[in-house]
Amino acid sequence: MSLQAFLNKFNSADGKYAYTIDPLKYFNTRIKFAHGEVAGTSPLQSGISNVLNNLTGGILGKLKNSANGDMKKTGYGSIPELASASLLEDATNGELDITYFTQEGTLPLISVPNDSDAETPFGTLTTHKMAVQPDTKEFSLKILNTRVSLLERIFYPWMRELSYPYWSYIDQPYETATITIDMTSHNDIAYVFLGSRPVKIETLNPTNQLDTNMSRTVTFAFDFMYVQSTGKNSESIKDTIMNTGRSIINKAASTVGL
Repeated sequence: MSLQAFLNKFNSADGKYAYTIDPLKYFNTRIKFAHGEVAGTSPLQSGISNVLNNLTGGILGKLKNSANGDMKKTGYGSIPELASASLLEDATNGELDITYFTQEGTLPLISVPNDSDAETPFGTLTTHKMAVQPDTKEFSLKILNTRVSLLERIFYPWMRELSYPYWSYIDQPYETATITIDMTSHNDIAYVFLGSRPVKIETLNPTNQLDTNMSRTVTFAFDFMYVQSTGKNSESIKDTIMNTGRSIINKAASTVGL
């Protein structure tokens, strides 16, 4: 097989995803809590607010947030309420969207575990358990450091709930969430982790030197995971036209030196 034949095969002109190489790994991360939603703003409201805030040099945003500027005054009763009280507004349909905070992730392998060997007249036969499962019940995410740190503000109190000698909720002892690692913006898959809860956070190591490490790790335990697919097989005509238009604009901009 020649390189030209390989490139022709996996550079599908008709948009077949099975023959389109995807070198990208960027993703969106969403957290859907079991006991409440996180308040957010619509993209239109957020866009208008950002424009007005920029025109006023940030004064409009400070006025808007001043009433909730001190979390001790507002208080909270659950982890979703704590997220809202921390002025986290990146939410979609009640799910906390931490896409911009999450730099990278380490996810478990998926396998079919071996069962006990079976002895047959033809020799030993390896059998498998009737389950497809991850090789570990933990995954980790690297979260961007901000002045209100998600690790200490959200995940640390959430971890403390796990250790309480009493139930924090009527139906279960501590908060759990469905965490989705979504790659459907460039691929056909999303990894979904059910019953997720944080079990380990990386503390901030103090230093007086300039530190270029801008993120820290939070490790989650979970009950079950599965792979979600949109079932889409090929690029639509609309997407092809839009991608072609972007390519033409980029080439034109490059030609004039932009």
